[in-house]
Amino acid sequence: MSALFDRIINLLAWIAGALLLFEVVSITLEVMMRYFFGVSISWVIALNEWSLLYIAFLGAAWLQRQDGHVRLDILIIRFGRRTRLQFDLFAQLIGVLVCAVLVWFGSRVTWEKILTNEYDYFKVEDVPIYIIFMIIPIGSLFFLIQLLRDIYASLRSVSAPQDPGAKTTQIDL
Repeated sequence: MSALFDRIINLLAWIAGALLLFEVVSITLEVMMRYFFGVSISWVIALNEWSLLYIAFLGAAWLQRQDGHVRLDILIIRFGRRTRLQFDLFAQLIGVLVCAVLVWFGSRVTWEKILTNEYDYFKVEDVPIYIIFMIIPIGSLFFLIQLLRDIYASLRSVSAPQDPGAKTTQIDL
C-alpha cells in the first residue's frame, strides 16, 4: 500500500511539473503574441492562476516525502537529536491539523460549488468553479497522509530496538 501511495504522489508531482512547464510556455507565447501581433490569448492568465493553485496542492505531499519543506535549520541544528525530533513531531502535528481543516472545509466548499453549478464568469465562463476548488481537499488529503506516515516513521524509529549492526541511533523521548 505504501508503494502505491508513493507512486500516486510521484504522479501528482509530475502533473505539477507539467503544469509548471505549461505556465512557462503559455506565458512566453502570450507575451510573444502580444508583442509581435498585438493579439492576446484570453484564457492564458486564468489558466495560469488556477495552475498555481494546482501546482501547490499537487506537489505538497511529494515535497514532504522528500523532506523539502522550509525549516529553521540554523536554529534547530543547535539542539540535540531528541529536541530536534520533538520539534519535527510538533511541526508535523500542526501540519496534520491544518491539512485536516483544509480537507474538511475544502470538501464542503467544493461540494457546495458542485450543487450550485457555479462558474467563474470573470475568467473563463465555461469552467465550473468546483474544478478549481477540488484540488484543495484532494491535495490536502495526500499531504495529510504523508504527514501521518512521517509521524509514524519518526515514532517507530524512536521505539525500535537498537540493532548492533544498524547505522541509526535510538532516541529516547
